[in-house]
Amino acid sequence: MRFPEAQRSKRAFSVTQGVALVRCYPMRLCFWFAFAATSLSCLLVNAAQAQAQAQVQAQAQVESDSIELLDVTRATGIDLAHRTGPSLLHNPEAIGPGVALLDYDGDGLLDVFLVNGGDVDPDGIVRRHHPDRLYRNVGEGRFEDVTSKAGLAGSGMGNGATACDYDNDGYVDLYLSGFQESVLFRNNGDGTFRDATNSSGVGNDRFAASSVFGDYDRDGFVDLYVANYLKFSYARAASPRVNRSANGVLNIDTLGSSDFVGDANLLFHNRGDGGFDNVTGRARVSNDWRGQNKAMGLAFVDLDNDRWPDILVASDETPVALFRNLRTGSFSEVARRCWINDPRANMGIAIGDYNGDGWLDVFLTHFDHEHNELYRNAGRSGAFMAVGEMSGLSGNDYSKLSWGTAFVDLDADGRLDLVVVSGHLFPEDLFLDRPLPARIHPAPQQIQVFRNLDGIRFLEISDSAIKPRNPKIGGRGLAVGDLDGDGVPDLVVGVNNEPTLVLKNTSRLTGRSIAVEPVGTLSNRSGVGARLQCTIERTGAPLFLITREMMAGNGYLSCDGPFVHMGLPAGSSERLKIAWPSGRTETFAIPRSGFRFRFVEGTGE
Repeated sequence: MRFPEAQRSKRAFSVTQGVALVRCYPMRLCFWFAFAATSLSCLLVNAAQAQAQAQVQAQAQVESDSIELLDVTRATGIDLAHRTGPSLLHNPEAIGPGVALLDYDGDGLLDVFLVNGGDVDPDGIVRRHHPDRLYRNVGEGRFEDVTSKAGLAGSGMGNGATACDYDNDGYVDLYLSGFQESVLFRNNGDGTFRDATNSSGVGNDRFAASSVFGDYDRDGFVDLYVANYLKFSYARAASPRVNRSANGVLNIDTLGSSDFVGDANLLFHNRGDGGFDNVTGRARVSNDWRGQNKAMGLAFVDLDNDRWPDILVASDETPVALFRNLRTGSFSEVARRCWINDPRANMGIAIGDYNGDGWLDVFLTHFDHEHNELYRNAGRSGAFMAVGEMSGLSGNDYSKLSWGTAFVDLDADGRLDLVVVSGHLFPEDLFLDRPLPARIHPAPQQIQVFRNLDGIRFLEISDSAIKPRNPKIGGRGLAVGDLDGDGVPDLVVGVNNEPTLVLKNTSRLTGRSIAVEPVGTLSNRSGVGARLQCTIERTGAPLFLITREMMAGNGYLSCDGPFVHMGLPAGSSERLKIAWPSGRTETFAIPRSGFRFRFVEGTGE
């Protein structure tokens, strides 16, 4: 808005004109003077805030040097080089592999299971020429291959793995999801496994991506939810060709999902006698929106704090689905109502309370040119707010095609940091006028590490965090667990058609890192769904909560170890509250010495 005098003349006002203007428009001038004063004040405040933020980030950068992930792959003896497919030009060859961390022999040491792929013979049949691998932890950071002895060679074209004690016998079992064949291996308790797929009723001959266990009806036995991706057949597969997408980017049509129909997911209810029933229809969780479902990442977790686990589905080129548990054996899809129906190419999921308010938040990874997104759980309102840009987690690198991801407190300051694993489907150079080679080499990409600064903002520290260097890889699955028994979480990365990557956490800890194993009695034995909480205090005033939930299946093709990792900074409460899936809540004293603890349901104070 302009004054009439200002509109009639572009010259500056004289003093006399200014006095006349004051007399004619006293109220308007008061407004404009106030507005100018307020604007100047805001500018000064913003400048001060910007300067303070710059100082915080500078200090954070110094502190972030304490986070260090050391590549120790060669020293561990874990030597699997993933291999799948004849050409890497078809989708089933491109989305894996996953990683599962488990203590299969019950010796207290974390073992590593790595998924391998399969080959497609000229007749179009998928056959396994490259076995999966189980590495037994022999201590001091060393592993030995015990795949054949354990009976876990596998078959078909593998994608993901999830570990959990589904029959409550005290021995962890293993579910493998793959293309055309998924397998449930039951742990015999003597270091070996047997195929229980048919006897348990969880057979699945579709194109399965991620899988998760969770006790949706809280009857003490974990149920199984499986994401089925695309309807794909090598016998009917078209010849790969290069084309241009709607946003002008070159791609290979047989590697994306746009030309394929999605498939329905599956929910298997655990009867408690070693068998499962397919209850997908009754529970209303197929996520099959007229063939558009293309599920990849999963989370079986309580997002609304009602102590009943919900199901979150990340789908490729299809909106995210959030199935809220109705406590009646069925679910209601509420993603749109909760503002989390992200329509982009959703791949992986990380779940964690990054801001310490006691509500679990969601991070989603996406295809390139679609930045990853952080959704803050707004609590009792039921809504999720997209805060990726303001938090520093979105828009930092549009070339990244990201898959596995995890919230993990790397430096034990009580705040969850974030790791994102990436790797492209396409080579770096594609040309419309050139034929594709018999076998392509997709562009590798670097891992991203983000340090949580204050529960609001993150700072990327990727280059300084990973030592001796941050390699470019075809990253896919990511699993978190304490590999060397020091209570600090390490990382294992599944790499497509390349060697596995093992990163030991050698960070300088600002607090105390502990690993907690919740063992259910009335609840399922693996403690899946248990909510762990510790309060961080300063001079008696609560600052924030450390909230974790035990999950079996971590978001993309993989499974973390059976311990919940918590960083306890100075001032932390020495008591841990566990809300069990059975409905019981207990408080345990955290011993002052040690860093790995097992808390058994029914034995708390």
